[in-house]
Amino acid sequence: MNDLEDCIRLEVSGTSRGTIAYLRQTLVKKSNQTRKGASNLPALAAIVGFLNQKILVKSVDRPI
Repeated sequence: MNDLEDCIRLEVSGTSRGTIAYLRQTLVKKSNQTRKGASNLPALAAIVGFLNQKILVKSVDRPI
């Protein structure tokens, strides 16, 4: 059985600030940061908005 760390990456940030638009903007930044990583594993980027009680998750393409 594979360890999940060998299958997929998960990059998570949290914030107590902002609107949904702010969370989306932060998710784009986190996705870009994740895409530039050294690993070629598939990844998910997530932003937790504590103020709005929302979690946004995006699949991140592998680097080219």
